[in-house]
Amino acid sequence: MADIELRVPDAVFNRIRRHLGPVADSMTNKDLVEEALTQLIWAAGESVRGRFILSSERDGSDVARLRMRSLDYARGMATSSRKPKL
Repeated sequence: MADIELRVPDAVFNRIRRHLGPVADSMTNKDLVEEALTQLIWAAGESVRGRFILSSERDGSDVARLRMRSLDYARGMATSSRKPKL
């Protein structure tokens, strides 16, 4: 297990908590970081498979694609001879 020390401004966690609403009341900052890492692992796996992470309105309009350097790298690895292990 890796021990990581992060210095994250309170404003970042406050913003996350506002978005999550009441469910965030029972979560520690550590819980929030673990959930964020879980989401990144999932997104990287999808990218390796050539898939995109998208968001849209309920009716499918106004589609936006999540762009992150790490996901672009994972997608690029999928087309190379070196496959990352997820």
